[in-house]
Amino acid sequence: MSLPTNFVADLECPLLTEIVAELQRKNRKPKSTFLALRNEVAPADLYCYFRARFGVPNGPQNLLRNDSSENLIHWEWMLRMSTGWVLFQGMNF
Repeated sequence: MSLPTNFVADLECPLLTEIVAELQRKNRKPKSTFLALRNEVAPADLYCYFRARFGVPNGPQNLLRNDSSENLIHWEWMLRMSTGWVLFQGMNF
């Protein structure tokens, strides 16, 4: 799987109300692809980049987390692009 050449430039950070509306939409057709970044980008670098570009994490999983190290998902951004939605999650495995 290859990413579009404008992948990074095309990312937008919607408001939480837009994310909730998208998740509640009845006629959406769920389709997903999974790409795990393991050693390519350090999680701290990715977090710092997203925080500087988009602000605080806006993903729905952030509503469920506690301020502790016992979270499965430590941070999540749900971003929109021309071809759909992209979720970036900092997970604890």
